[in-house]
Amino acid sequence: MNYIYQLLDSDLLERSADEYKTLQLNEASWEVLRGERTVMLMQLKAGPVKKTKAATQSWEGVDEGLFEQLRQVRRVLAEARSVPAFVIFGDASLRDMARSKPTTAAAFLATHGVGEKKLADLGEAFMACIREHS
Repeated sequence: MNYIYQLLDSDLLERSADEYKTLQLNEASWEVLRGERTVMLMQLKAGPVKKTKAATQSWEGVDEGLFEQLRQVRRVLAEARSVPAFVIFGDASLRDMARSKPTTAAAFLATHGVGEKKLADLGEAFMACIREHS
């Protein structure tokens, strides 16, 4: 994909304008294919991607088993409401729940991404999952 993006950025490939976006050759593409023009592409380094400090810290103290159970609760609620899962709660909120394990309304309200409305609407389902896990 990196090579394709480089070719698009160099105007050596074009995206179609129709409903189904496809890649198309243009005059510059044909010049390359005929050997009239050379192309230099950058090769990415192979190897593992390093996690940022923020990404590493966001998982500190998180009960990953509980996090997965909370994700399942979120998925079921999202499917029942026909909304994307992130509308229910984002991963940062689920990580915070899996870290702090709130089982009371006051503690749940202190969780990242939780307000009065989400507490009233979703709080009991998530707190029940936390209580069951504990």
